[in-house]
Amino acid sequence: MPVLLAALAVLLLLLVLAGCGKKDKPEPPPVTPAPPPAQNAEPTQTGSVKSRADVEKRLQKRATAPAPTELKVGACCYKPAAAEPKVDYACPKCGEKTVYAVDNSAPEAQRTAQWSSVRTVNQDLPGCRRMIAKIRERLDAELDESQFCRKCSPGVETPKLVLIVKYPAEPQPHKTVGVTLDDLQLVCEFLQGKDKHTYPNEGERPLKDFLPRLEQLLGTKP
Repeated sequence: MPVLLAALAVLLLLLVLAGCGKKDKPEPPPVTPAPPPAQNAEPTQTGSVKSRADVEKRLQKRATAPAPTELKVGACCYKPAAAEPKVDYACPKCGEKTVYAVDNSAPEAQRTAQWSSVRTVNQDLPGCRRMIAKIRERLDAELDESQFCRKCSPGVETPKLVLIVKYPAEPQPHKTVGVTLDDLQLVCEFLQGKDKHTYPNEGERPLKDFLPRLEQLLGTKP
């Protein structure tokens, strides 16, 4: 009997020691889910124009900054692509199609105007649309093509592109009639903070040489 009691006592002691030897594993900390990405968040526009006075300050800064000295000469053999004598213009507002063609039997002055319209629609307009999209990243502006649509602008003999610039808190926009692809590129380069203007042949010229034209396009001077 004493032997049995001793055996039970030893067994109980072993069970107690085994229980004490077990350590509770700590529970892992709760995982906090990451916040969902913001929906419809508008991208920050670096260098956006705040006012007409803001543009004037930037023009003044460009005027007083030293001109770049390293300029590319550009390809001497650059030759503009020949324009087709006929092109169809589709109005982005009303959808009407206007046909522009060169009449070789017309007087020289009339043929020159016809060629100008054909080249603008066929060669310059696609680039102008791409350039105005870049300008709108920093400036509230639009390209008015309505003069090229005979339904929107009946009676216009020599259509021209119009640049419209809108400044905050100003009721009337600034309009420049007769802008070119080169004009829009000047505005884009200026808004991007560049100090050079690049020609189609990759030649370069200091942007400050074009400040008078930029003042006209942006409406900082009468």
